[in-house]
Amino acid sequence: RGRVHRSEPVRLRRHRAVVDAVDQDVLGRTTRHRFAPSVALMSAEQLSSLPSVMSTTDVPRRDAFAYWQDLICATFVRLTAQPRGEGPFHGQIEHVSCGVVGLSRVTAVSQTVRRTRSLIARDDEEFLLASVLLEGRGRVEQDGRVAELSAGAMAFYDSARPYSLQSDEPSCQLVVQV
Repeated sequence: RGRVHRSEPVRLRRHRAVVDAVDQDVLGRTTRHRFAPSVALMSAEQLSSLPSVMSTTDVPRRDAFAYWQDLICATFVRLTAQPRGEGPFHGQIEHVSCGVVGLSRVTAVSQTVRRTRSLIARDDEEFLLASVLLEGRGRVEQDGRVAELSAGAMAFYDSARPYSLQSDEPSCQLVVQV
């Protein structure tokens, strides 16, 4: 049997003392696994090192964008967001913490995300963020500078200063937060 390449993190669901996991390989084939009760009894620290997948498909369509705004604020810093398209909104964040570094794969339809002075004033944490665009096109603005991104490009920005992120088409990016 060949090795399965995991293109997506494992999604976990708790059921009593057993954990079900859904794994998908690069060809889109889905495999379900059941883990022993010892995995279901992991410590909070151990569980935080496992990837979590959060998606707007988890809520009714009418609540999707409000849920998305809550997700991005909980994952990164306080932000405002606006959808740029007319159709239904869809977004997904796959997040894992590795000590003080957060790694997130963010996939979403077109949107504008802003970090304003008033939001900064209400936060006591500061982060350096790096966005590596994996698919689509995007734009990062901070301190009067603009970075136009295409797949493979990277931009750094500081959460202690206002910035905006914009995509006019569906995109996927890796965000590193330190």
